[in-house]
Amino acid sequence: KTCSKSPLEVTPERVSHAGSWDQYEVAFVKVDTTTGIPQDIVHYGGHGTDQLWDVHTSSDNTRVAAAGTFNGNLTIGSTVLTTVAGGTHYGQGAQDGFVLNLDASLAPVWAKRWPGSPDGATGGIGRTTGSVCTGVEYDDSNNVIAVGYQCNTTCNGVLTKLAAADG
Repeated sequence: KTCSKSPLEVTPERVSHAGSWDQYEVAFVKVDTTTGIPQDIVHYGGHGTDQLWDVHTSSDNTRVAAAGTFNGNLTIGSTVLTTVAGGTHYGQGAQDGFVLNLDASLAPVWAKRWPGSPDGATGGIGRTTGSVCTGVEYDDSNNVIAVGYQCNTTCNGVLTKLAAADG
């Protein structure tokens, strides 16, 4: 990929577009927009793969929401999310989606497994064997709106609203 030398323009509502594949942890970096120097670097992980799909900030810049998928488990602060299938890495059971709500210092407010894979979703990773949260956004009350898909033999699009305080 070729990168432009012009500075990246970031709006208050949009931190960045995130994406990864077969990563073993999810990481966030808070960068001073004046100096370009990282201020906070945090990471969350567990046993298995963790894939970040989307990141957004609230309009008042007090929260950061993130979405993705994981296999095995994912530890966010004191919350441990586990997959419905219980696999521990790529190829062991279906993947499940996750939604994170972090404060401005990137500390967890709450973390949820969403969407979970349907009963009977089996082995491997991919569209037909699990679930993914593909995007998140805040509403005017800092509730998180999440979208994704849930698959077994067929896939269904899913949408939910998660409460600002506790998901």
